[in-house]
Amino acid sequence: MIAVASHPFLEQSVDRQNTLALSIEADRFLAHRASAALFHQEQEFRQRANSQDFNGGDPDFFADDRTNSTTGLRLTLDRSWGAGKSFDTKYGVDLQRARLIRLLLDNDDSSVVTGFIAPEVILDTVGVVAQADWSLGRFRFTGGVRWEFYTGEIGTDYADLGLPGTGTPGDFDDAYLALYNAGVVFDLLDDFQLYAGFNQCAELTQLGRAARRARDPGLISPEPAVSDQYEIGARGTLGAVAVPGAAFYSKSDAASLVQPDPSCAGQSFCPLIPLRVPQKVWGVEGTFAWPAAETLGLGGVFTWQEGEIFDESVGDYIPFGADTVSPTRVTLYSDWRPIDRFALRVQATYIFETNFFSPAEQELGLVETDSVFTTDLNASYELGRGTLGLGISNLFDERYQNVTLAAGGFTPTLAEGRRLVLSYRARF
Repeated sequence: MIAVASHPFLEQSVDRQNTLALSIEADRFLAHRASAALFHQEQEFRQRANSQDFNGGDPDFFADDRTNSTTGLRLTLDRSWGAGKSFDTKYGVDLQRARLIRLLLDNDDSSVVTGFIAPEVILDTVGVVAQADWSLGRFRFTGGVRWEFYTGEIGTDYADLGLPGTGTPGDFDDAYLALYNAGVVFDLLDDFQLYAGFNQCAELTQLGRAARRARDPGLISPEPAVSDQYEIGARGTLGAVAVPGAAFYSKSDAASLVQPDPSCAGQSFCPLIPLRVPQKVWGVEGTFAWPAAETLGLGGVFTWQEGEIFDESVGDYIPFGADTVSPTRVTLYSDWRPIDRFALRVQATYIFETNFFSPAEQELGLVETDSVFTTDLNASYELGRGTLGLGISNLFDERYQNVTLAAGGFTPTLAEGRRLVLSYRARF
């Protein structure tokens, strides 16, 4: 067993987030309902860590400071039109400024900056949104668009010190984006609906890492990675049974991911850098809830997901593993209340083994995972001014490994065994 040494400046560790928000609403403004919201959020993260398990058992201290702040203003107008008020519109504008800087520090003197994980990066975003909803008999249609405009720069903080990872201050290439959405809902029955939808999402990440060691900031584009999302489903109740369910498909031609910087191979600290890769994910999810008796409820959840990502080394798509998509999973539960003060919930989950990969893909290090079955129990009893609770996870003390860790190829570690929690919660 290795005794983990504490970082010499461990007491400086901080993870602090402050948020300030102000909103104003008006029922009548130019014949519309209007709202304005101003917010500022700032996060300070100081890490003082030791990664000696990656250094042959010797201390491998690491210190960094990260500051991340966002200031924004949102203005929206919405209105219902027509005598029946069956047509609604909403439009507005978002203004946002974000700033990030992440510094590497000297382990012997944390006041000394030794380099950048991410130099100072500033990004300004202007978003314009328009959305409409139309009710027509049993149908409801919705659709809209959001335009986003991006400008940014590598800032000057610490840039004149010539530290490792310094990026040349200057403006990014400007970027523009349009995101669309559309959907329809059909009231098949009074309490049961069918629906279909399409929407586009965007993910903007890793600009700080892209700016690391950048010599020409004009080559950096803040254009986000866009994905197309399709979904069809049903929701509501059939008789006494609630049976929502949906099928989905998501595709991105350039998903935003990260990979280790190849220029620092073999070093104890290796920053991650941006990576854009095509990927697809699809699946089916469904639930049911049935009040079988006045004191007994039964229910369940079913999840099936698969996906694939383009691998340049093989020149083709390969399946995602269970560290990215969920293996097929079935959960069943029962809620029983035999008397007014007492409630008992028993839940069982079965995670199927995976067979995503061919033998050749497994030789590349891709890992199949085994099946897992666990059962949990929760009981509560109203006692006095509060509730006495008893919870037992992994009721049968099943030995298994966390599926995500197993698929990720990390050091094999057994999941937690049977755990009992006794609690009392009271109100005063």
